[in-house]
Amino acid sequence: MFRQLFKRSQVVDRYVSSPLSKERLQYLAHWAEQGARNETLEKIARCQLVLVDLLDIESHPNRSFTVKEVEAAVDRLPKQAEMATPLNTPRHSLGTQWAG
Repeated sequence: MFRQLFKRSQVVDRYVSSPLSKERLQYLAHWAEQGARNETLEKIARCQLVLVDLLDIESHPNRSFTVKEVEAAVDRLPKQAEMATPLNTPRHSLGTQWAG
């Protein structure tokens, strides 16, 4: 799916090689099955990578994060991330459904 959303191979490589790739992909596939447009899926994928960075998952690959920690990271997302959340989905679920 990352290859469908992003054209540049460097961008695809980053999405594939970043932590929680499988979980992030499953979350995107769920929204694709619900009829989310590619534009929305791209925004969700970008927000997922920002959350991976905010939680510093790469430095702590075996660490479990609490829902509160994920929600705090979501609160630090840029305001544009609010637009990435599919309709009728609480903003915090953007992070907690795949990373929590």
